[in-house]
Amino acid sequence: CYNAQISKHLICVTMLTVFSFKNLRATFSQAPLQLIAIFLAVFLTGLIGILSRPHELLAFFWPANALILALLLRFPKFNPLYILLAAILALAVANIATDNSPALTTALISADLTAIFSILLLLRCFGLHYKQYNQGLTFFYLLILIALGSAVGAITAVYALPLSSQQFIDNNYLWYEFVLWWTGEMQNYV
Repeated sequence: CYNAQISKHLICVTMLTVFSFKNLRATFSQAPLQLIAIFLAVFLTGLIGILSRPHELLAFFWPANALILALLLRFPKFNPLYILLAAILALAVANIATDNSPALTTALISADLTAIFSILLLLRCFGLHYKQYNQGLTFFYLLILIALGSAVGAITAVYALPLSSQQFIDNNYLWYEFVLWWTGEMQNYV
């Protein structure tokens, strides 16, 4: 009787392990295709944003951050590290392909990721169920969290971008530049 329980337990553990390895193997076999799709999507949206940027000014339209945030929120089972690595690589390639310096590329990507992480952190801290945005005041709260996260990204941009060699943020008008970056960031998320 005791041996029968042990054997049932071993069978259950073995079955769980087999199914876990099958799922893990399926995840790793699909990962390269998903990484390529994420890379291409973020690269194209980043390129659209860069091409919408007038010479030495902020981008008029930057959908890449909203896409990265959406990928991180809508696909929680996919490893967020893969999404972030593919997104960072795509943004870096798009920036360097359009003749941005490595310092400017680093500053821009850090401002973008700061905004994305801030919004994710605020969503997690406040426990906002973003999928239920059409119920009650959830959409309003979501807008507030996006505004706060965009402000954090704008603060990062205002402090990081003047350190790069190609400056398109004027040090004499930091408040004005902050407001432009902040409102532009919020527009792109909404």
